[in-house]
Order: sequence, then C-alpha cells, then structure tokens
Amino acid sequence: METGELACERRATRPKGVARGLRRQGRIPAIIYGPKTAPMAVAVGRTELKSRASAASHQRLIKLTSSDAELSGKHVIFKELQRAPVSGEILHADLYEVDLGAPLRVSI
Repeated sequence: METGELACERRATRPKGVARGLRRQGRIPAIIYGPKTAPMAVAVGRTELKSRASAASHQRLIKLTSSDAELSGKHVIFKELQRAPVSGEILHADLYEVDLGAPLRVSI
C-alpha cells in the first residue's frame, strides 16, 4: 500500500479566533485521535491537504512529518473532512491514527 506524507504542526485549541486566523494564513485546523492516544490539535497546509484528500488518495495511509517528535512518524487516515457549504473549501479535518500492528476495519 502506498503511503503519502503530510506536514503538520501543533496548534492552540482555544479561542475560536485562532482557527479562523489559521484559515486566513492558508492552513487548515485538524485533530488527530486514535484508540491509544489523546486527541491532538494540529494545523496543516491548505494546498497540501487538498492534494492528499483527492478521491484517488482518499484510501491511502498518510505519514505525518513534523518538527514535533510526538507527531512525526504517525500514520493516519482521513476520518472526516468538513467543507464550506457554498465554496466547498475544506474547513476542518479529522485524522484517525492507525496502529500498523492491528487490523483496521473501515466502511467503503
């Protein structure tokens, strides 16, 4: 299975204006969660996220790259993408951390 890469960095979760400011800067707020880890708020680049979220790559594993050692090297899949109703731009992404040693059941 192919693995894509996605650069990300940690972000503040509060207040709401922080997420809006990220979007103005061309980054998208996202959250990473999984069965064994606590949820982490991150920010990813808009253009990079759009290319990774295309229909062809929607079923691939994505390896995170970051300057933060806790984030770097994690494998995730897209759980949900929230889009603006009129423009269709991505507003928020939910990323699910995958345990490579355990089977994963997903609906298609």
